[in-house]
Amino acid sequence: MDEHTQQLIAQAYRKRLGVARLSKRFNVSKEDVVEALRINGLIQKYGPRPGSIINPEASAEIAAKVLELDALGWDVTEIVRELNISTSRAYYILVNNGVHRSKINEEKDEEEKAQIKELYAQGLDHYEIAEIVGVSRTTVRRRLAEMGVERRGTGLSNNPQSRRFKAILERNKKICEDAEVTPSARALGEKYNLSHERIKDILADNGVSLRIIKRARKAQQAQQEMKDGR
Repeated sequence: MDEHTQQLIAQAYRKRLGVARLSKRFNVSKEDVVEALRINGLIQKYGPRPGSIINPEASAEIAAKVLELDALGWDVTEIVRELNISTSRAYYILVNNGVHRSKINEEKDEEEKAQIKELYAQGLDHYEIAEIVGVSRTTVRRRLAEMGVERRGTGLSNNPQSRRFKAILERNKKICEDAEVTPSARALGEKYNLSHERIKDILADNGVSLRIIKRARKAQQAQQEMKDGR
């Protein structure tokens, strides 16, 4: 696993994604995910994590602090860093005290929606917003629809700031062209310094399917082998 992928895994882990989801998202084994987290200092190889709860008194004290910080409006990431406890521990305390994950996720969604709405109001288009927020263009469209924001045309806006992002469109076009030659999201991600999930989003937004490309190449190879056999 390359260093860039390890850093992406660490970033996603800080956003409260578990090992199983990280393994599926980055198409690597759970052992590789754990090793990446160890390399980035997010978990220890042996023994409990720093701040692990050892006795009931300490547990009650930590729980009180978690609930106090949550009431002050702190998010889980901030609470974990402040109290030096694991994310799962913080969630356990919150969920068992009536603060459900759905509420936490809703708060995150609202922040994302507000950011998308603000950028859209500034004249940025879907491509630009997706790059800045770190989501797919489909997610940007869905968020705008959920907020009832009236959509502009799908092309680039006349905002001068938008012109700086034309390079993004050119890069995405090049990625789609390269996919015909190298139908591998991981290989394309390494070439363009993007996660393979982001590569898949870009290809999907442009109607390119790696699966179809691979099938077509296999069919061509099979036909060529039949010709060579004759």
